[in-house]
Amino acid sequence: MKNFWTYLKISIKSKLYYRTSFILNMISPIIVLCGQVLLWKGIFKLNNASDFADMSRNAMFSYILIAFVLNNSLNWSTENSLSKDIRNGTVVSKMIRPTTFLSQNIADMFGGVLIQGLFYTLLVIVIFFIAAKDLFVPSFSNLLLFVLSAILGMILRLMINDFFSLLCFFVTGYLGIAWLKNAITNFFSGAMIPITLFPVTLKSIAGYLPFKYMIQVPISFFLGEYTFADGIKTYTVQILWILFFIILHCLIYRKIRINLVIAGG
Repeated sequence: MKNFWTYLKISIKSKLYYRTSFILNMISPIIVLCGQVLLWKGIFKLNNASDFADMSRNAMFSYILIAFVLNNSLNWSTENSLSKDIRNGTVVSKMIRPTTFLSQNIADMFGGVLIQGLFYTLLVIVIFFIAAKDLFVPSFSNLLLFVLSAILGMILRLMINDFFSLLCFFVTGYLGIAWLKNAITNFFSGAMIPITLFPVTLKSIAGYLPFKYMIQVPISFFLGEYTFADGIKTYTVQILWILFFIILHCLIYRKIRINLVIAGG
């Protein structure tokens, strides 16, 4: 555990070292958020209604803000740092350190989560205080259920990123895998639009995948759509998915270590 915190501190320092790049990475998603807000304002205005597909105007804009925080707590650079290390060969330094490969990967990504997640969370809290009358404000109990589900969802997301990154050991590049991962996770997690607005077939497919537990499910707690009883079941499923990807990591990494050849050794 001590090694994990050491790597976490290193990760935070490395993320803050290139300040200009860090600031630009923080600003870009905010521009996208503004575009989403304007788009949904136009949709509600066009329909001349206070709700859209069983989602109220206030709930929709709250969904957009919370999804923004959960989806952008990890940026492109942080998500694909391991993939880049594999591609350029510097991953070997992680493989020979006296700690687990998985803990290093999680610590590296979690450093970015702490920085960006905290910044975007504070930004959205300010927005909620300013525009509370136009947003859905949850009860304290729903907020607690949401926080726990969001933490488990973020851990699940880190494990999914780790899985896709490990696939780069078997290919000559990482961009294709990164684009595929982003396309799948952004769509089926509910980051782009709520899964509740999907057609029946797509909604059914999303129900069998782990991605909705990263964004859609935590926000459902925030909006009061899930009760405490639902929470027990949901948390269990999230934990089971996390354990599944941990086991998958161990199996893939074991295969990699057996077959990996570096510098002719």
